[in-house]
Amino acid sequence: MQIAALAATFALALVPSVSAWRVYFYQLKEGEGPSITNAGPGNPGFRCHPNVDPLNQKISSMRYYSDNPEGTTRCCLRVYDSPGCKGDFGYSFCRNQFLNFADIGHDNDVSSYSTECFKI
Repeated sequence: MQIAALAATFALALVPSVSAWRVYFYQLKEGEGPSITNAGPGNPGFRCHPNVDPLNQKISSMRYYSDNPEGTTRCCLRVYDSPGCKGDFGYSFCRNQFLNFADIGHDNDVSSYSTECFKI
């Protein structure tokens, strides 16, 4: 009985968190206005999130959380000015961050984003 419980606990420890990363995109600067959110389990590797509907080309700010609660997985986020992860802005966000896109010259430019996750 104790071995089965220990095995179950070990197996659960290997399962990634329900939400290793989370992003909030806001229509207005300073995290104001309508928003969309998404999160992922942080499985290692790259994933394209091909659109940001209904805020395509209307995003002015972002709040991003990069790590899982256990501190074992980190995900970097990139934003793009075209659907399908095309037109990379040249920025990779790999730590918790709040950003007004006007500060980097990309207000109302975001059309898609990608995440790339790895173990830490």
